[in-house]
Amino acid sequence: MKKENNQIYGHHPVMEAMLSGNSLDKIFIQEDIKNDQVKELKDLARNLGVSVIKAPKEKLSKLCRKNHQGVVAFTSPVEFGNIEEIIQSVYERSETPLFLMLDKVSDVRNFGSIARSALSAGCHAIIIPHKGSSAINEESVKTSAGALITFLFVKFFRLVIPYNLCALLVLHQWPAVKKPKRLFFIVI
Repeated sequence: MKKENNQIYGHHPVMEAMLSGNSLDKIFIQEDIKNDQVKELKDLARNLGVSVIKAPKEKLSKLCRKNHQGVVAFTSPVEFGNIEEIIQSVYERSETPLFLMLDKVSDVRNFGSIARSALSAGCHAIIIPHKGSSAINEESVKTSAGALITFLFVKFFRLVIPYNLCALLVLHQWPAVKKPKRLFFIVI
């Protein structure tokens, strides 16, 4: 697999990384390439919740100085989870869920600092949008003093979805959870 630091480049290595379960943060695809392989890669990325960004060849060449074949992906130092499973596991431990939802926090240092504070507040997971969020990289992990590594993360295309899930919980209409007492979201 062609991988440098947190980069994987080339169509097949990126596809294999996704198929093998590696957590990818985002994939840059050269905007003028349109073929079945790229369509397959985009579909798989969408199904796995990986952000896909169309970019000109020059941008990809700046990101990766090797033969990238029009595809450059960045691995994520954290794992992404499913909000339903996270809520269920928190309730199973008889804890009150506390989630942090970050919208448009794009600076890696701010992201890391907020995560450090959230960890000390007892937050269970951080919810971020697919686009417009800070990168979770070495700098944000360092700023968080390692707190980012301990969190579960959830990505959504639209941040209204977690609100709707909370409404179902509060109304006791989610069959997997029996009458929760409280559920807290902090939105920044």
